[in-house]
Amino acid sequence: EDGAKSLSPDGNYLVFQTQRPEPPHNEWLIYDRTRRGVKQNASGQEQLFDFNAFFGIRWTPDGKSFIITDGAHIEIVDTESLEHRTIYESPGKIRFPSCRPGWPNAPVFSYEESLGLMDRFKIWIVNSALGSSREVPGTNPVWSPDGRILAYREEKRRLCLFAYKTVDNGGYTYFKTRNFTMIRDPRWSPSGNYVSFGDEGGKVYTMNTWIHAITEVL
Repeated sequence: EDGAKSLSPDGNYLVFQTQRPEPPHNEWLIYDRTRRGVKQNASGQEQLFDFNAFFGIRWTPDGKSFIITDGAHIEIVDTESLEHRTIYESPGKIRFPSCRPGWPNAPVFSYEESLGLMDRFKIWIVNSALGSSREVPGTNPVWSPDGRILAYREEKRRLCLFAYKTVDNGGYTYFKTRNFTMIRDPRWSPSGNYVSFGDEGGKVYTMNTWIHAITEVL
């Protein structure tokens, strides 16, 4: 039985997790669509690692690697060599790490940390080159295609836009929507001009990030 899975941006690789009754229980593998088979490393091994938890796979913008976490470490995996290394450790509960567009030349990533309370999280933006980090109160962080803006959800009800500055992780939140019943799953358009999101009532909205006009589309 297969569990979590994620397709690379170019569609050539599928990372997936097996769920087996016998060890290893949570085996991670990469299927190479162009070669029609599961990839092996230089030693002929297929398994990447055996994680006991899953908190999201996020691909780098070039599709050559992806990051994954077991909740305490963030690993980056090269899809060609299958080599992986730890790029971050945190005593908190890490969720949904994401590389900022420009990686690896601009080694910045974000992740969400659980505060141990129901639906209470905060976002960390980490510059691994500078060794600095910045806290943003919220959840569901999503980078714009050009890496300039981080959209996130604040206190369930509002969509916020954080303008990222490259110097020492500076930046500021420059826009917050009105309150909704519940903001869900913000997503960027390929152009970066629009953010879509849903609410608890099942409605879907788009927002023009230049003039901040919100339109109900469904």
